[in-house]
Amino acid sequence: HDDVIVADENVLYILPYLPPTVTTLKLNDCNMQVHHIPKLIELLRKKLHVQVLSLRLNRSLYMNGWENKFLDKLPYLKALDLSICDLDTVDGMKLTAALAGHPNGKLECLNVAGNYRMREAIPDLVKVCSRVGVMELDCSFCDVQNKEQQEVFDLLATEQQSSIRSLAMRSAHIENARPLIRCIQQNTSLERLILDHPRSPSPLTPTTMDKILGAIRNNYYLQVFQVDTAWNQDPKVLQEMEHWMTLNRCGRSILIHDKGRHWSHVLGRVGKLNDIDTFYWFLRSGAEQFAVM
Repeated sequence: HDDVIVADENVLYILPYLPPTVTTLKLNDCNMQVHHIPKLIELLRKKLHVQVLSLRLNRSLYMNGWENKFLDKLPYLKALDLSICDLDTVDGMKLTAALAGHPNGKLECLNVAGNYRMREAIPDLVKVCSRVGVMELDCSFCDVQNKEQQEVFDLLATEQQSSIRSLAMRSAHIENARPLIRCIQQNTSLERLILDHPRSPSPLTPTTMDKILGAIRNNYYLQVFQVDTAWNQDPKVLQEMEHWMTLNRCGRSILIHDKGRHWSHVLGRVGKLNDIDTFYWFLRSGAEQFAVM
């Protein structure tokens, strides 16, 4: 399948000439306007079965109903990138409503990163995404502050049937870590949680990191966790945190769900790591758990 990247404001004149095999279309910084969207939808619906669409850096795409048409008319769409489009809270709520109106949609990945004016809509967006099948959500650099953070973490702690496997909320300055710790303790859906800031970190204290480690020990699902840490953070804490997430990546949840039916597959996966400590942990735990089998 073809991937096509277009950076030209005359994009609508180019699209009709693309081959029907195109499945990824990136219309980044093309000066797309709201009035272009109906034509874009019509071209995609008739000619292309696009699964991945990026409208990144098009700053004049405020929501005026086209978000519903995207979900109605593009049944093959699995990933949508609306990052750095200058969307505000009203746009975020309209996007949320559109997603809520299509609970059986195919959209799996949504990126709204860099829309800092969208902050107040983020908790509702996370709630709806977790219920309509979105598995990967990126709301980094959306100025998600303490109140919205707590709402997001509380939701993920209690939404046991959440579809979200990966949540990125980079640049979130975490002042109150208790909701985050509770989320890690109780959530059973997240595999990736990204909360760091690549350019301007705001480190959590070593005491808070110790509490997060305690939560991760009892989380059988989280495989990647990124957060800002202090320069004097005890490396043993970070190493142990990575140890538990390595176990999760190998399939530690088999100990509470599988009853040993696929134990050999897990051991085969662990063996490829060439990590004696991890292999020994699984052998010991398996012997204790499945000794009666």
